[in-house]
Amino acid sequence: MSIFALGDSLGRVVLSKVPGGRRTLQVRGIGFEDRQVAVDVVGDTLRLAAIVLRRTATARSVRIAVF
Repeated sequence: MSIFALGDSLGRVVLSKVPGGRRTLQVRGIGFEDRQVAVDVVGDTLRLAAIVLRRTATARSVRIAVF
């Protein structure tokens, strides 16, 4: 299952219709290392601590994928 969402300028994101249970959240940003975080979804609320992405030293190009 895949749910896609964009963050605002403060990094806030709204994810809709996430089924309950243990899930893996994959966070990506151009010029940053990808990060995967395990989360537990209970009801309609998912609370997370801040997720910090590290800059990549070699990120010089951008990949664009169209689905």
